[in-house]
Amino acid sequence: MVDAAVILAGGQSRRMGQDKALLPWRGTTLLGHSMAIAQELAPRVYVVSGRDYGIAPHDPVVQWVAEPHPQGPWSGFELGLAVAIAADAAWILVLACDLPRLEVAELGHWAAGLSALPQNVSALIPHVEGQWQCLCGFYHRQCWGLWQRYRVGGGRAFQPWLNQGAQEGWVRALTDVPPGLFTNCNTLAEWQSLT
Repeated sequence: MVDAAVILAGGQSRRMGQDKALLPWRGTTLLGHSMAIAQELAPRVYVVSGRDYGIAPHDPVVQWVAEPHPQGPWSGFELGLAVAIAADAAWILVLACDLPRLEVAELGHWAAGLSALPQNVSALIPHVEGQWQCLCGFYHRQCWGLWQRYRVGGGRAFQPWLNQGAQEGWVRALTDVPPGLFTNCNTLAEWQSLT
């Protein structure tokens, strides 16, 4: 079971030329798409961003978490994880807000397997073409200490951290991933080819 979802929406969208979170997608926005998926899977959703995107301040499910000085995905990840853990979440789904082809059925299938994982596994992350899809994965609260230890050593990049976790046995790879699920558009031309 997923106790909370963290949506990372703090990117600058420089290459896109406009805020990716607000791009129209299937009758909503990319952020709206991610929020709908998150709400299907978790009772609490935290949107981490420097902008509030009009999220109601007293929404019982979706909460905006202000990221005053975004420093890349790792700072949003760190802030979102801290907020979710402070609210007693055990398993936390972390999602980027710019994954238009993401489907709730696939994530729900993966989430259903969380309870069967060995106790030493603290992260369930898709691994596609040699890369961890770290901004669409399930992290247990136990990851907090592992992340802090990595950060104290100067680490900020997800790939080495998750590679280390896979070697140590606390990261489990999801390898049966439908093609195109993690399509991400960074430029207007890429976006137009998708829509």
